[in-house]
Amino acid sequence: MADLLNTGLSSLRAAQLALSTAGHNIANVNTEGYSRQRATLETRLPQYVGEGFIGTGVNVATISRSFDKFLTQQVRSHTATQSQLDVQQGLTEQVDSLLSDGQASLAPLLQGVYDAMQAVAEAPAATAPRQTLLAQAQSLTDR
Repeated sequence: MADLLNTGLSSLRAAQLALSTAGHNIANVNTEGYSRQRATLETRLPQYVGEGFIGTGVNVATISRSFDKFLTQQVRSHTATQSQLDVQQGLTEQVDSLLSDGQASLAPLLQGVYDAMQAVAEAPAATAPRQTLLAQAQSLTDR
């Protein structure tokens, strides 16, 4: 008789937990970001008696969230990619600001080096264009 009461009691507890889970789902139906929960039931280990095995009731194995694993993985993947692209954009903007500003960037110094190289190419024997090239290159490396 005690086994029969324990079996009935385990089923009542499992049903109560399943109903509580359903009530929790209903209460949070309009909550943004909430994912439905589900109670998973499993049988208890049966008890051996002389004639065979007799069931001993039910347990709640787990309460799990229902969600789409594929979509969750896609969100994580795209979020990581977005973060990488944000970092890359920041670095690209720094390089762009180094090269694009007419006064404070490297562009005037690079242009000076190229002009000095052109002057050396036009008069390879002259020392003045070579000195100018060295001075322009030193200014570029100092910057």
